[in-house]
Amino acid sequence: MEAIGLSLGNERGRRNTLKAWVVACIRDVPFGAIQIALFEVLKVTLSGMENPPIDGDTALGEALLGAFGGAVGSFISAPPAGAYTRSLLSST
Repeated sequence: MEAIGLSLGNERGRRNTLKAWVVACIRDVPFGAIQIALFEVLKVTLSGMENPPIDGDTALGEALLGAFGGAVGSFISAPPAGAYTRSLLSST
C-alpha cells in the first residue's frame, strides 16, 4: 500500500508512473511485434524446406527461432527506447 501511495498519491508519482509506462510501451510493443513476426516467418520458411537446418517444431528449434527474433527485436527497439528514456531523464 505504501508503494501505491508513493506512485499514485501525488502529482510527481503519477507523472513518473506515466513516464515509465510510456517507455515500456515504446520498448516492448515494437520488440514483441518484431520477435513474433520473425519467429513465425522463420518457422513457416523452415517447414517448407526439404531438409531444414533445424527442426522448427521442436523445443530447441522454437527456442533458437525465438532467440533470433528477440535479438533482432532488441537491436531495433532498444536504441529508440534508450534515447527516449535519456530525454525524459534530462528533462526532469
